[in-house]
Amino acid sequence: MSRVALVEDPPRLANMIRQALLAAGIETDIFGTLSEASYGVGRGNDWNRATHDWKAS
Repeated sequence: MSRVALVEDPPRLANMIRQALLAAGIETDIFGTLSEASYGVGRGNDWNRATHDWKAS
């Protein structure tokens, strides 16, 4: 099974995305901030992809 890291701050939206990805056979680890995701990467987690929302100023 593929595994992705998702950086998304609204928990409700993150869980909806997780459910959709799981239905497609993709495990998802959710992080609320890039700092949390960086910590996860440093802990040796192995993802096939990482994605985050980006807000341009």
